[in-house]
Amino acid sequence: MKYFFYLCVLAMLIGMSAPSTAAQTFTVTDIGAASGFSSSTGVSINNRGHILLQASGQYYVFSNGAAQPLMGSPSQVGNINDKDQVAGAGFINGFYHAGLYTTNSVTDLEAAEPYQFQYSAAYGVNRYGHCYLLLAT
Repeated sequence: MKYFFYLCVLAMLIGMSAPSTAAQTFTVTDIGAASGFSSSTGVSINNRGHILLQASGQYYVFSNGAAQPLMGSPSQVGNINDKDQVAGAGFINGFYHAGLYTTNSVTDLEAAEPYQFQYSAAYGVNRYGHCYLLLAT
């Protein structure tokens, strides 16, 4: 009986040991600062490897070795999707609204119901361009 007890304890200890896992590997690439700036901060990256970054209060999309500024100068941003659309918020037509930003355009996400909300911001955008909004009355 004593040996059976030791065998059970040994089996439990072997079963409780963590399974071995393979170490993950990845590559870090220094893209440097946005052109003309001494430093920049990465905010988000999409599946195409395009990076949303901030430098001196402006947001840029970095791809193919170049940084292109977002239109409309958002004051806050969420993520970047695979179409290089960025969810955010900033002053659009003189009002602080949620917006969908690209390097070529900015879309006011409150345009359908203007001035209905005291505060709005977009915090995320999916691959279809649909945004996750915070709206406050």
